[in-house]
Amino acid sequence: MANLKCLGWSPPPPGFFKLNTDGSVVEWSNKAACGGVIKDHWGKFIEGFSARVCSTSPLQTELQGLLYGLQMAKRIGGRDYW
Repeated sequence: MANLKCLGWSPPPPGFFKLNTDGSVVEWSNKAACGGVIKDHWGKFIEGFSARVCSTSPLQTELQGLLYGLQMAKRIGGRDYW
């Protein structure tokens, strides 16, 4: 049996928000999407998004998710991000 390691979310310092984004491409179908969440230091959901994107590159899809996430963070404003 393979060794399994449980990965978890690590919170930002108190007073900060944390932005996490991800992107995924199904290369054989030319479908791609990205998503992201903003949480506070307690892990409370603040805002999120998901979107289909026009991309066949995993890197481009990840970067599109980051761009959408940063735009969302700017729209919320007024907080420090980790």
